This record gives sequence, structure tokens and C-alpha cells, in this order.
Amino acid sequence: MKTVFWVVALGATLLACGGGSGGGVTFKDPSQVNFTYGAVGGTTPGSPEATSAATGASGLGDALSIPGEADASAASTESQNVAGIPNDMASVFGASVTPMFRTLEPGQAALVDRATAHLLRNVAAATGGTVDPNCQVTITGTPTSGRISFDSCSWTETDSSTGAIMTFTIGGYFDRTASAVSWDATFGFTINGTSNGTAVSGSVSDHLVGSLAFDPVAQSINGNAKSDILVSVAAGGQSVTGAVTYYADFQDLVYQTTPVSCFTSGTLTLSRFWTIRPSAQGIDPSEVSDVSVQFTWTGCASGSATVDVSWGTPT
Repeated sequence: MKTVFWVVALGATLLACGGGSGGGVTFKDPSQVNFTYGAVGGTTPGSPEATSAATGASGLGDALSIPGEADASAASTESQNVAGIPNDMASVFGASVTPMFRTLEPGQAALVDRATAHLLRNVAAATGGTVDPNCQVTITGTPTSGRISFDSCSWTETDSSTGAIMTFTIGGYFDRTASAVSWDATFGFTINGTSNGTAVSGSVSDHLVGSLAFDPVAQSINGNAKSDILVSVAAGGQSVTGAVTYYADFQDLVYQTTPVSCFTSGTLTLSRFWTIRPSAQGIDPSEVSDVSVQFTWTGCASGSATVDVSWGTPT
């Protein structure tokens, strides 16, 4: 059983690292990253694999609600939940303080980890911070289809326990029609503060892009969701940088709505691969390896889905 998958829930640095997108970093193309999968086994209730599969199914459940959602605000929240499926599923396999931050003093690590956790939630909603008056949230189309876009949106917060100043940003769009959803949005934040008298700073960006198509006749879902994350953190004379992709591929996921809602067949493949591997004292190389896990739904009895799992290694 793999117990380490979520190794950096952060992203984005303004450090120059060649040409391309994402703060000067060109992320790997998922089609160019291949894995070989091992033996197939079942999932044990309560195991990380079972929990991750349930997390993915829950996110896809939100996806099924989006096309007919008449409340644009609810559709926005559901769209962000769907876009975050790769991160949410991967987070099941890791600790709250990532290996990247073990090189930092615990108080410093907790400071950055808290900001990251905040970022990966529904950051488009009101946060209690000061919102940039230039922020434009635009809703176009009909009540059940169209685009929700964010432009020049940022806000700041002060951590009540540490006094750290955090600035959050969001830009991009979430589209929906009667048979599909798609998105291309970037979330980010910068943080500056102190922990036990030591300055801590960091910059983060998470580029989420993907699309899902629904077949109402076959009651199936196909598509993918990608999260390109970069991180740069500095504290106490130490610095760590990483660039990682979490990628979820949805193939012929068939669902039923009666007598209970659940998936009955299809495959969801969740992969993690690095463009820049973080390197620092205290980081185990095995914790920043490329890895993939394949979930295959084989049935749904009494409202409980049966899911097989196979772990993959890069080829």
C-alpha cells in the first residue's frame, strides 16, 4: 500500500526557470508521462485508497449537478470542487505538513501549511479579507449554462495567530452546458510573516484546467482534470522550490441514480509527476517520486461501490 502521495499542495514561484507557462516553468504534458501498473486488488473500507476513491466520486457527484444548477453561485462552488478533484484525492495519501516543510521549524511549517489549506478551499467565496475593488466576477449565459469568470480578483488577510499577511488571487473561468463542463483558472497567494522571530515568505500558484463530458443516455462521464502547482518557500536562510502536476483521467465512468446514486463501472486514473523536484535536507527522495494509481469501479451493491486499485510506476 502506498501511504505517501500528496507531497506539496503548493505552487508557483516567480523564479525564472526557462520559457513557458506557470511563472516561467513549462510543466510536463500528461500524454508524455507513462506508467506501468501492477497487480489489481480490492479496497479495504477506511483505507487511503478507499477514501481517495470516495473523494473522487463525491467530486464527480458535484459535476453531475452543475449542468442543471440554476443558482450561479452554487454552480461556481461545484465547479471549483470538480476542478479540485486531483488535489483532493491526492491529499488523502499524505500528512498535513508536507515533506517539503520538514526542513522548516515546526512553527514556520504550520504557518505556510495553514495558508495553503486555506487556498485550496473555496477561495472565490468571501474570505473576510479585503477584496480588490477591481475584482470582476462575470456571469454570462442562461441560468443553467454559460460562463462564470474572475478577473483581477485578489484579497488580503492577516493571520490572527501569527500576524502573517496573506494575499490571495484568482483568475480564469468555469464553463458549463447541458452536457459538459470545462475550466481554466489560476489560484495563487503570497505570504509574508514571522514565526518565532524568523521571517517566512512564499509564493504559490495552482493552475487548474480540464473538462468533463456527460452522456445522459449511457449515464457516463469522460474527461480529465489537471492541477499544475509551483511553490517557493523561504525561512531562516533556507529555501525550497517544487513544481508538480496532479492529473486525473476519467474514462467511461458509468453512474446510476436509483435506488441510490453511485458509480457502477469505469476507470479513474490519478497521477503525480514532477517538473521540478524539491531537494533539501529532510526530504526523502521516495516522497517526491512520480507515481500513479488506477481506480476501477466494478459494481454498486446496497449503495456501496466496489472499487479495484492498481498502483503504477513510471516507465
